[in-house]
Amino acid sequence: MKKLLLFFVVIQLFVLFPTQAKKELLQPGEVRPISGSLDEIPVFNSNFPEIVRSSGILLSTFPKEGRNYPDAHLDYEFNGRFDIFTHHISRHSARTLFQAILIGNASDKKVSIKNIQGLTYTSLPDSPFLDELEIYSGPGDRLTSEFLKGENGKCFLNELTLEPHEIKLLAVFSIRTKDYRPSHNGRSLLARFKSDGPVHLANLAMFFTDDQIEKEAHLEQKKWVEMLNKEGLVIPREKPSTKPFVPKDEFHYGRVGGVAIGSIWKAKLTDTDDNKLEIPKSGKAISFPMSTVIYGEIGTGQIQSAKMESYYPDTAYEAHGNYGIHYDFELPLFNSTDEDKQVSLIFQTPIKERELSKDGLRFYKNPKFEPIWFRGTVKFSYEDEKGEKIENFYHLIQRSGEISKKLETFKLKPKEVKNVEFELIYPPDATPPQVLTVRTEEVFWD
Repeated sequence: MKKLLLFFVVIQLFVLFPTQAKKELLQPGEVRPISGSLDEIPVFNSNFPEIVRSSGILLSTFPKEGRNYPDAHLDYEFNGRFDIFTHHISRHSARTLFQAILIGNASDKKVSIKNIQGLTYTSLPDSPFLDELEIYSGPGDRLTSEFLKGENGKCFLNELTLEPHEIKLLAVFSIRTKDYRPSHNGRSLLARFKSDGPVHLANLAMFFTDDQIEKEAHLEQKKWVEMLNKEGLVIPREKPSTKPFVPKDEFHYGRVGGVAIGSIWKAKLTDTDDNKLEIPKSGKAISFPMSTVIYGEIGTGQIQSAKMESYYPDTAYEAHGNYGIHYDFELPLFNSTDEDKQVSLIFQTPIKERELSKDGLRFYKNPKFEPIWFRGTVKFSYEDEKGEKIENFYHLIQRSGEISKKLETFKLKPKEVKNVEFELIYPPDATPPQVLTVRTEEVFWD
């Protein structure tokens, strides 16, 4: 009876307050693909399944031979520069989830591994999702924001040496839920490494009781190596990813579980066959999308998702979202006119679309009820009038279709070139695409 009454109340609300089409704003201007491409650095990318419900292997690049579940191992070697990215969630109310990262020497010689930079945070207590925070909101936000600022945690040894074919624990981390209501917690991790020989990596998950934790059972390397050799992939799995270019209503991006290629995307954003970027006409804009995906190219035809070198058959065929990838753009802004111009740099989250339906990007006039699509920090670097280097960091929380505010504004004299560097490490929990927009203002202001 109560459910029936509630149904009639909802119907009456729709009658009294009929839904209206969302009002949009148009930002006139061009949308251009970014130049350059991702580098060739391999990334150990573990994000499948996002919610871990059982013990087992999350991702392994160790050899298949001699292991009980060969299909759980991708048999891939890292050699030289490589990254590790992981992002997982636990909802187990009675036990604590531990994730262990194993590293193994794939050669007959000693191998040394150096940690360049590494950070990891949980949602609770490290970085709760509180969107009024000016510094960070969520572990992916905090992780990439501090990474961009050059911070380095103590989550890994600075250097590690492996004897021929030796396997060691690189690190063990907990995802505790018992003290929180609801029982839900997650951990994000990003690290850069360099080895002088070939190595294999694995990310393993194991649940422990409080008694086992007190006995430090989770730190026993023997237990983790035994799991690597004898156990299979974590189950249940998530909905399998679909291959590219199936109809949009049948398409499912899926989460990443494998080795992606590309850690840094450096680009000099200029006009075609030029070394400068001519600023747009007054009232117009030029926008450069980041982290574009299939069905989200917003008119550029460019899919920036990192390619997967090796991955499980039910995981994503591309690293949709490019979590942890460092975007580094140089913008030589050029005023080609004979008048002073005022140009603004803006970071925006436009309405997602494959092709531009109008002459410019679309935004919602009132996006406050839209889902949050970006939590992270962007950085601008340039020289001021005195030749001193300025570095400005902006922490941003943006909803889908949010046009956002101007971040940097410059007055350019006739024929002046202003060199600006933009940087972003794309955060977990963000939803692409976003754009960096160069807009010439119609009027000056102080």
